[in-house]
Amino acid sequence: MSSSGSPPPYPVRVAVIGGGNFALALSTVVARQNIPTTILLRDQETADFINKEHKHPRYMKDIELPKMVRATADPESALSDATYIIHA
Repeated sequence: MSSSGSPPPYPVRVAVIGGGNFALALSTVVARQNIPTTILLRDQETADFINKEHKHPRYMKDIELPKMVRATADPESALSDATYIIHA
């Protein structure tokens, strides 16, 4: 949001680099604001699990990730349309 309190005039997308607890927590906080959020992980197998189950197979297993969170291991896919990038 801008300082005037109105949303920006363009669609906001956030990419979070990392797949640990902090990255999952930040992704959840952002996605709960209805902002599409992509987590960039090291391996596609974990990304596929997150996309299917909306949970991480190793970290914070009891936390369901918002539907606005998606995961990928492809940097170009995660970063090409990101308005903001968070390294966590």
